[in-house]
Amino acid sequence: AQRAALEGLLDAVQPAALDLPPGLAKLLAPPAYGYSRTRESFGTSTRFTFDSLGAANTAADLVIGRLLDPARCHRVVELSTHDASLPTLDEVLDRILKRTFWVAAPASPREREIRQGVQDVVLERLMDLADAGSPSVRYRARAALVTISERLTTSPSPRNVEMTRDIYLFLNRPGTATPRKPAALPPLPGAPIGSCG
Repeated sequence: AQRAALEGLLDAVQPAALDLPPGLAKLLAPPAYGYSRTRESFGTSTRFTFDSLGAANTAADLVIGRLLDPARCHRVVELSTHDASLPTLDEVLDRILKRTFWVAAPASPREREIRQGVQDVVLERLMDLADAGSPSVRYRARAALVTISERLTTSPSPRNVEMTRDIYLFLNRPGTATPRKPAALPPLPGAPIGSCG
């Protein structure tokens, strides 16, 4: 049941699941001139248009951020040592990487861009985990980052070179390094729509 739940969550961060239908995307316009953004407005990196790629990153972060929460990851380590039928943290990390990094590139440029945003979120959350987890969680997160870096160097595209550089800088940074900027925009405040009564 745990493995099926993990696969269901990883299905939710696939580009086809994160992309908005074209008809809906057209309806999500930014505020009209003269109207300011409110706390209930989606964050944007595009300023004057609805940032559908940013929305996809935010949705991916809602899933990946929960999967790679330091306390949750420590519970996975703890519980899997008591019950061999449960997934280990190594298995969870491996499935996340296989479903977000080690898959064929989507055919459409839009889905490729969404996949890259998901990969950015995974990298950021692994870096967070490598900083904030318990020792047994931290070393697994760092090992996952090293694995990503090693695999990316085998196909040196400009993006892969940049991600490899980011991982290298993270793993070799001084202890007084400045905080990293999150890959995803923050979600809207409050409970999800429909969850209150």
